[in-house]
Amino acid sequence: MRNHRLWEVFLMTQLLYPYDALHSEAELLEHATTDDMANRLDYFLKRPKTCPHGGVIPDANGNYVHQSTTPLADLQPGAKATVERVMDESNLLDFLSVIDIKLNDEVLAVDNSNGGITLRVSRTGKVVMVKSEFAQGIFITSPEIIAANK
Repeated sequence: MRNHRLWEVFLMTQLLYPYDALHSEAELLEHATTDDMANRLDYFLKRPKTCPHGGVIPDANGNYVHQSTTPLADLQPGAKATVERVMDESNLLDFLSVIDIKLNDEVLAVDNSNGGITLRVSRTGKVVMVKSEFAQGIFITSPEIIAANK
């Protein structure tokens, strides 16, 4: 996982690969990466904490900070959340590109029924609909959900 995510950061920041092309290229490179190369890549990239999809990059010892496992699909109408990470799946990434949702966007759930969730994206002001299948692959942080789970 560490090698894969480091390569995704490198490909995007240094070689300007598009967001949706990172996974397949990183998949090839991760298997040819030695521990020494991964450590040098990590240093070169100034020790990134997350990959372009928001996934945490473990350190050289495999330690990492746990992230939210709360899917966007759980957000109830009227609740706000921040997009923390997304699954590295080409259909989902393509969809997010089309509707212009990015990591760290704040969203407000307008409706959550009929097979999807309708959101207002604060950065753009747009109202968008995300099908349930895609909403399961988008992970959020939300004060309301965190408080409810305590």
